[in-house]
Amino acid sequence: MEDLNDFEQLSAGYALGNLSEEELARFRQAVERNPELGIEADRLKDVLDLLPYGLPDASDELPTSRMRDAILRQVESPVLHPQTPTVSNVIPFRSTAPAWVAAGLLIALTGGLGWNTARLVGENRSLVASLDRERDLIAMLQRSDARLISLKGMDQAVRADGSLLINSGDSTGILTVRDLPPLPADRVYQVWLVLDGRKIESGKFTVGADGRAVAKIQSPGFTQNSDLMVTIEPKGGMDSPTGPMVMTSGA
Repeated sequence: MEDLNDFEQLSAGYALGNLSEEELARFRQAVERNPELGIEADRLKDVLDLLPYGLPDASDELPTSRMRDAILRQVESPVLHPQTPTVSNVIPFRSTAPAWVAAGLLIALTGGLGWNTARLVGENRSLVASLDRERDLIAMLQRSDARLISLKGMDQAVRADGSLLINSGDSTGILTVRDLPPLPADRVYQVWLVLDGRKIESGKFTVGADGRAVAKIQSPGFTQNSDLMVTIEPKGGMDSPTGPMVMTSGA
């Protein structure tokens, strides 16, 4: 049986793309022996790969070492062990994954290829305020109830897929999608939380020409059993779904 801690270190490095050749070979051997071990690593890598698509344009200025150190210091606290999820489309992050996994996601989110943080500072926003927002994202990733709810495309968007990163009971989640068809200027994608038969508006987003997007969505409170759906609606959104459903988290 694979050493869990060792594999989680490897899967984190795989998601961040910084494994040595020897480590990458060990990672692939572990997945070949037990393909289920690769699910978490692939899901984490998918989220990491998609995050830059939700960023505004950033300057080419790189952060100073002091700024980078200040960001990385936010991820020193340990993470508790998560409970086992109860539904098949919910994937928990391994609690024993090192804190630098969250740091890597933070670096991507703040512009690994441009560093959005540096741009914000350049616009006279204080580093403290910027780090406060980023600390919230780190906390979301590190909490023991962090979950990824997977979504799949249907009908005209059958090739699409996505994930929602949530903490159970929180009102905010991070949605990543890919392979959704771009919409006309007068249409948007709208996200709905399905709760006790009611469809609660949770956010709107559009995708680029490549069909990808990252969006922050909100609802009264997400849980690991939350059902989600995405529909096409008029620009500005609707109070209830009126257009075709293109994605769902249901079976």
